[in-house]
Amino acid sequence: MEWIIGLIVIWLVWRLLTQKRIEETISEKTIFSIFLNNKGEMINTKIYWDDAKKFALEREGRLNIWEDGGESISCRMEINNEEVTVTMTKSRLNGKTTFISVENSKILEQQVMDQLGIKIK
Repeated sequence: MEWIIGLIVIWLVWRLLTQKRIEETISEKTIFSIFLNNKGEMINTKIYWDDAKKFALEREGRLNIWEDGGESISCRMEINNEEVTVTMTKSRLNGKTTFISVENSKILEQQVMDQLGIKIK
């Protein structure tokens, strides 16, 4: 009976120590997958916000912090010889995870110009 309790305790300790590794990690492969499968959509991930922010800052990302405590960061990368903008937003639901959107930079710039009513000759 004691060995069963011992196994349960070992399992609980192992679970607590490896919890972070169970969550998704952000990498260029993750960004590539989002770009191929969900271009331009805001995807809810299990990636920790601190990891996403570090990833973007290493790629010269720009951090935005709003008055209400919201945060987002964007950076540019190259995928398949195409420049993309990666936008990551801190989840307002739990404050730990990240929403990610990946879009072709030229298409994104054109969408912003269209919304602002700016025409380029």
